[in-house]
Amino acid sequence: MATDTYRSSPSGAIFARKGTIAVPQTAVGVTASASATCAFQGAEVHDVVNISPRAALQGGIAIAAAWVSAANVITLQLINVGANATLTAQTMDATVWTD
Repeated sequence: MATDTYRSSPSGAIFARKGTIAVPQTAVGVTASASATCAFQGAEVHDVVNISPRAALQGGIAIAAAWVSAANVITLQLINVGANATLTAQTMDATVWTD
């Protein structure tokens, strides 16, 4: 959910949106990857995405990549270099920069 928009001037084009995403619980096998999708209003395919977890991720789970996979949808690619683990459902901060 985008909560803030940033413009180059008060009436200029939007160049970024900042808000939060609700990441669902996602199982990630050992030395494997998994994807999670999250809603983010205003995101468009080819926008640049920055994700910031609000807490440490479980075990050896890390965010490998994040992208806008469809209008208003961010996809996270998660990897696991530790034991089998499940990323708990959580809120993360997101910034989407327009293309």
